[in-house]
Amino acid sequence: MHIQPLNPEDVERLRKELEEQLVVMQHKGTMEEERQAQEAWHKYVSLTSSLARDLCEQLRLVLEPTQASKLRGDFRSGKRLNMRKVIPYIASHFRKDKIWLRRSKPSKRQYQIMLAVDDSSSMDDNHSKQLAFESLAVISNALTWLEVGEFSVCSFGESVQLLHPFHEQFTDQSGARILQRFTFSQKKTKIGQLLAYISSLMTSAQYRLRGSSSGTSQLLLVVSDGRGLFLEGMEAVRSAVRQARDANIFLVFVILDNPKNKVSFFF
Repeated sequence: MHIQPLNPEDVERLRKELEEQLVVMQHKGTMEEERQAQEAWHKYVSLTSSLARDLCEQLRLVLEPTQASKLRGDFRSGKRLNMRKVIPYIASHFRKDKIWLRRSKPSKRQYQIMLAVDDSSSMDDNHSKQLAFESLAVISNALTWLEVGEFSVCSFGESVQLLHPFHEQFTDQSGARILQRFTFSQKKTKIGQLLAYISSLMTSAQYRLRGSSSGTSQLLLVVSDGRGLFLEGMEAVRSAVRQARDANIFLVFVILDNPKNKVSFFF
């Protein structure tokens, strides 16, 4: 789907509309709210389309193909005959016997990527919500366009909720449903609990996909304002990070710093 790039004035107008829409959006699961969520998601996709395209091209260089899906080469054994080689094979009195094709060069990506978004009350101001939902739109669309493999989304705070599972294709309907599930009302941010949950979930997802516990690269992206991260204690969080690392989960933490706040997270 081609999305027309927005000029800076349209971007600011659309961002203001979305911030106002977040104020009135309810979470009652009504038909009207579903319509509002679909409308909001389409606006987020339009607002972030150029950023998503740029991210897609950058990730194309980083996330290399991992699966061989195309048949190629000249081999003495393989999955399929190279019909162009059959006649020369017969003409050579069956000496030129490299007539088989194999899947030898990776051309398809097969990753499992989880996006975890902070749903705690410290994210409750409209600007942080806006940044969180824009991040969701940018990352989900970039990964979908790149066809990275499987993509999942969860929210976290006092508890972790799986909002979009690995085995389902991510669509515009998925994005709209996810918007409806966020409340930004959870009172605590338990990073250790999140990492323990994700480590278990991604191990199970890898077994389902491959039938073994190895072979599929996994990435966890955490989007948060960074406040209250060590509520469970610094050592508990460090232990959870080590557990995720031992499970071969690559962790990226993206901090949303609200420029309207008087005190920055970084200072």
